[in-house]
Amino acid sequence: MPGGAGGEGRPHRRPIRKPRSSNTEKVDGVELPSYRGDIINDIAFTRESRTPDPQRQLMAYRQSAATLNLLRAFATAALPISAACTSGCSAS
Repeated sequence: MPGGAGGEGRPHRRPIRKPRSSNTEKVDGVELPSYRGDIINDIAFTRESRTPDPQRQLMAYRQSAATLNLLRAFATAALPISAACTSGCSAS
């Protein structure tokens, strides 16, 4: 497919990416770091909440690891998840 997606013969151009958002947020004259997600900081508009907290990343990592370990346990168990309720289970 020369020239671009679908073979139309047109040159492929990548869009110019701009930052998603600014690094700071201003409310009522107070400027604080932007909310970056629960793993980085808190959504509450206070200096303490908006300060990046490495402990949040560690907590998210541990939770992810625990979830993967649980899925691995289900995957290696004698009874697969899909078969756990195939006989005698009632929909409630």
